[in-house]
Amino acid sequence: MWIMIVNRADSLQGTIQVPGDKSISHRAAILSAMAEGETRIENFSTAQDCQTTLKCLADLGVPISRDGTEIVVSGVGKTGFRAPRGPLDCGNSGTTARLLAGVLAGQSFDSVLTEFVGVSATHGPLAGPPNDPPEVQLRVGVRGPDKAKVERFTREIVPLVLNGPPSVTGFAGGKPKVEEIVAYWPALVDKTVVQTQVEVLA
Repeated sequence: MWIMIVNRADSLQGTIQVPGDKSISHRAAILSAMAEGETRIENFSTAQDCQTTLKCLADLGVPISRDGTEIVVSGVGKTGFRAPRGPLDCGNSGTTARLLAGVLAGQSFDSVLTEFVGVSATHGPLAGPPNDPPEVQLRVGVRGPDKAKVERFTREIVPLVLNGPPSVTGFAGGKPKVEEIVAYWPALVDKTVVQTQVEVLA
């Protein structure tokens, strides 16, 4: 058994650098891509999910350069994205898939998002090698101007769940149905810039 004893210090002095926030980093990169001109983001998160977002933006034609935790995004505007050469691989990042779905809804080209959901979520550290996951669920999102073609796509996809009962995975109702998606952009606004107003109607 290894034991470490830490004695109480009278005071603490120094400077620390906290890691970049994942949630803010995702949104900062995507909003910078939708803007026009160059945006510099400091202390960008090094998490794999955020790297996935950068990769997807690059596949959509957004120039991105990086130096350590600082990235520079050359925005292409809200409708300046380029059609990707293939499906956008969102990896295991649900945030990437959800946020990009809202961005891609306003583009003139068709797009496909793929996301691995719950890779080894149950087995955890007891799982095998990364290239041989014991459990995985693949979620595919498709956007197109023709609803009939999108419905045909769903008929050609067989839901495959390798772990857990059907009701837990969301496939209890059979094959997915085509439905419209309304996306929203959550934002953090300083409360000091929000004016409170209450109107009472008699």
